[in-house]
Amino acid sequence: MWKKLSMIGVAFLLASCSDSSSSADTFPDQPIEIIAPATPGGGWDMTARSIQRAMDAEGSVEEDITVVNKPGGGGEVGWQYLNQQDGHFAAVNSSLLVTGNLLEQSELTHEDFTPLAMLSTEWLAVATRADAGFTDGNELMAQLREDPKSLTIGVSPSLGSGNHLSFVQAAVESGVDPTELQFLVYSSGGDIMNALLGGHIDVTSNSMSDLSDQYEVGEVDILAVTSPDRLDSFPDIPTWQEQGIDMVFPHWRGIMALRICQSMKLKNGTSG
Repeated sequence: MWKKLSMIGVAFLLASCSDSSSSADTFPDQPIEIIAPATPGGGWDMTARSIQRAMDAEGSVEEDITVVNKPGGGGEVGWQYLNQQDGHFAAVNSSLLVTGNLLEQSELTHEDFTPLAMLSTEWLAVATRADAGFTDGNELMAQLREDPKSLTIGVSPSLGSGNHLSFVQAAVESGVDPTELQFLVYSSGGDIMNALLGGHIDVTSNSMSDLSDQYEVGEVDILAVTSPDRLDSFPDIPTWQEQGIDMVFPHWRGIMALRICQSMKLKNGTSG
């Protein structure tokens, strides 16, 4: 369903966002660029490339559709880049657009852009290398209660992200002081996986899409997932709730365009 929305709705809404002389009838008159505000291999990047593939498969856009990676600043580099463009550009976003400002890590807010669609919601998980020796999330949290600095935890793309906050929530519910935890921040989920498998971090809080390939080949153990029930695709992975830790944490991703889009849509009498 969201694939059809990305193909038709995004193209239409980008046309209404364009501040160039092109109209919806002639849009696009140049390539469309989808900004992934992170390095290749992570959730933002995969979402951007999924949109690209969906729009290419539909064939409703004659111009080229490209993905550009603009990592840095927990999304801010890519989102600032979007603010310098026109309606032929859009960017993938997530809850970090909200939390980054609340944590005073960014001056950008959701009001600086026009949301086009919420494309997906997925569940996050905590994983270690397969040889780490933890059997579940409770064992992990027990060690952190005893010594919060004993493990290095990789998150991306910044503090305040869903990956970070979901681990903090699980820690708080487990009686762990989150201010004592040792977090290392990486640009994307792909970078985190390299760090985990390379022994540079002990634990990662990451999306299931970033962890699934390594889990299926036995390179990582997934100790807990933030869903309310076990996932049909991964029935062997326990939830935090069934381990006695009362938390559910969905993570969404969407796509947005320039703020000018909002004023133009209102002028045209359409809703946002």
